[in-house]
Amino acid sequence: GKGCPLTQHEPSGMFWSLIVAVVVAAVSAAGLWLWRNVVNPPRKPEFASIPHVPALKFISSFLSGRPALDDQIEWLETCGRVTAVFGLVPGHWTLWLADAAAIKTVMLDTATYPKLDDKNLRTPFMDQFFGSNIVVNNGEEWQHVHDAMAPAFHWEMLNSFMGLFAESCDAALVWAQRFHDSAASKNERLQAALRKDRDMQDTAGEEEGFVVDVAPLMQRLTMDVLGKSIFSFDFGTLPADGEEKELSTLYNRCVAGMFSPFRVLFRWANHPALPGNAALGQDIDRFSNLLMEVIVERRRERAEGVRPSDSNSRDLLDKVLDAGLTDQQLTHNLNMLFLAGHDTTSTALSMILNQLALNPQCQERLRQEVRDVLAGDPFLTYEKQKDLVYMTQVIKETLRMYPPVGGLPVRVVAHDTELCGLSLPAGTLVTAGIYQVHHDPKVWGEDAHVWDPERWAKGRK
Repeated sequence: GKGCPLTQHEPSGMFWSLIVAVVVAAVSAAGLWLWRNVVNPPRKPEFASIPHVPALKFISSFLSGRPALDDQIEWLETCGRVTAVFGLVPGHWTLWLADAAAIKTVMLDTATYPKLDDKNLRTPFMDQFFGSNIVVNNGEEWQHVHDAMAPAFHWEMLNSFMGLFAESCDAALVWAQRFHDSAASKNERLQAALRKDRDMQDTAGEEEGFVVDVAPLMQRLTMDVLGKSIFSFDFGTLPADGEEKELSTLYNRCVAGMFSPFRVLFRWANHPALPGNAALGQDIDRFSNLLMEVIVERRRERAEGVRPSDSNSRDLLDKVLDAGLTDQQLTHNLNMLFLAGHDTTSTALSMILNQLALNPQCQERLRQEVRDVLAGDPFLTYEKQKDLVYMTQVIKETLRMYPPVGGLPVRVVAHDTELCGLSLPAGTLVTAGIYQVHHDPKVWGEDAHVWDPERWAKGRK
């Protein structure tokens, strides 16, 4: 007999209705979540009278990489010295202070405004890398780590490092020539292409200017100094053969990944299943393991009596090991020291060089001061650097205009209190807008936006 023909059943109308209903429900739920958590998050009653930056505007500013620059000046002008922002701590409103007196109160009264040290509010990768460290520690835990580190920053220790600083700068100058030659080569190829495209071969002999990006060089320099002075270890960032060691490249990948704006703002962006996250976690583990190898080797040297016993010849790692910190405390605090001692300093140096390039008259004045103070001696001592008055003014003004850290760790109100005429209940989050304070015309005058080292001259208010 003939077989029965195969039939294909079309999905029923009810099936498609169910699919549409599920999609609509999912989109509605996502829209509601975005509305309540991004566009218009609910505000606490005590924040009702405080000017606020719209959550979506703050998040978009953060994602664009501009939260510490022009937008903060706009907030100061439109919202005043106390502003409420949403998203700085994921899912929470935070008071953003731009009042110097209020910031001083918050920083000094640690009993009322302890630092926020909540693992659940740190991104997973930051917690993996930094954990609970001296920047967020409070009370006895902070005091223990502080007492271990403080001697390494005594002026006598810094004085002993002056020769090391000079050696690192000499190595950096060799690399500076490489950066210059590379930029010149790229510029030459670019200009040749432009001349060809524009049929301007007759201008081939004209001198062309070009840009050298000094930021990567300053990062190499500061990491070299940090490694040799703090750990007595060469991280290989300024090698004579041009080959970087693994530790420095790993560190750069870890920091770039951890501070990705999406990962900072959205915890879901740190999920291990998302692209790049598994590799980032492995990089952080590898960096911590390499750092631990340095620590283990130092312990071996100490046990065998290889390390010097003179307190002034012992670096920060020796002093931290003397304090008896756990391995986890060691790695977390040393990782934070990397960030605090490397990135902030390299950023400050880069901005100083940038301003000197933009202000050649200041550059020449500073160069002449260095010549006069050194008086033919190629070595700068700790005592002589105190005579570099104009250099100090240049450094202070650059730090004012371009603070490497635009804000301070978030504090949490421990008990009901008042600040800036506001009643703050326990649990309120507070932070400091350093960039705003440094650009406030009421503090610095109408020329607050102008880079002027003479602002710091003696006798000038």
